[in-house]
Amino acid sequence: MRIVLANLSRAPVDAPSPALGVLTSAAGGRYPPDDVEVLHANVDFRHWVAGQRSLTALHALTPAFVHRLARRIVAAAPDLVGFASTYRQNTASLATARRVKELNPAIRTVLGGTGCDGVEGARMHRDHPALDFVVRDVDETVFARLLTALDDGGDLASIPGLCWRDRDGIPHANPPSMAPLDIRTLRDAVSAGIRPNWNYLYGFPGENDTDCLAILEQFPALHHLTPPMGTSAHLHSAAEGGRGIGQDVAARIESAVGRWRSEHRNCRFVHWDTDDVVRLSNSRKRYAWREFTIDDPFGVAMFHLLSAPRGLPSLVRRLTAELGVNVTHDQVRRILGHWKTLGLVFHDGVRYVHVATLPGPSPFRAQR
Repeated sequence: MRIVLANLSRAPVDAPSPALGVLTSAAGGRYPPDDVEVLHANVDFRHWVAGQRSLTALHALTPAFVHRLARRIVAAAPDLVGFASTYRQNTASLATARRVKELNPAIRTVLGGTGCDGVEGARMHRDHPALDFVVRDVDETVFARLLTALDDGGDLASIPGLCWRDRDGIPHANPPSMAPLDIRTLRDAVSAGIRPNWNYLYGFPGENDTDCLAILEQFPALHHLTPPMGTSAHLHSAAEGGRGIGQDVAARIESAVGRWRSEHRNCRFVHWDTDDVVRLSNSRKRYAWREFTIDDPFGVAMFHLLSAPRGLPSLVRRLTAELGVNVTHDQVRRILGHWKTLGLVFHDGVRYVHVATLPGPSPFRAQR
């Protein structure tokens, strides 16, 4: 499969897109590098604008750029073209996807990102037939699962957060996964010196107050990561039979996000990692400790594994294989419980991931 990923015209040009970087890695692990191409159309658009004689006519001239971009995409002969979605890119992404479909209806299109989460993503997919797929889940493994399904003829209905169309063209919107934050993406963005723009979405179908509170209590562990720009929720009503999130919990989430924003500037949680020792430094306000060292082989191996989200059975199985000893669920559960009290790990009820960033320049501190 040949894939083109497009970063559209209104995206910032002074920083790479972390989302497209992650998706490129996900696709690059399956296909030869030459079969996965990223088009930095935001940079091309900036250069194109600079060459226009009259900026007052820019609005009228922009369709010409969209048409040129669509022809460039079609000329690359992709099987699938992916568009990034933020609130500044949606119009350009939708216009380009529509033009690509006009030029070659056989090319499949997918839209994903913060601008199409939740009910907004389902609406966009329903209202824009040029979109074959919309990915509403922030977990990048959803994109990998979509690629697998397209390669192997797999079941699209089983992929969390995916919007798709059946053979009759009828749109379907799969429920997103219950994990509301892709903490690993936030952590790795901060480690790379990137400050992503994102919104905290909650109240998805099937999610209740208890689910949200379990996440809410872990917010203080995340205060060193880039806080959300805003929030969006589906609040339940009596007519909906109590589905969604109640007003009182929504108010608590809004307050917690505000506290995250106010404390973020002075928070830091980093790790220095060697093969046999992990040293951590903390300045998050809600945790009293400042230095912590993991120097036993069991703990170091477990910390390394938690660079990616993993469930308890996966940790037990991998630690047993790596250490050559019979690791028990109780052993792992006990350490996870201790690390949770230290704010070292985040969990979504199923998987755990460590939240310590690599040392390096903070995007906030670089602007001070």
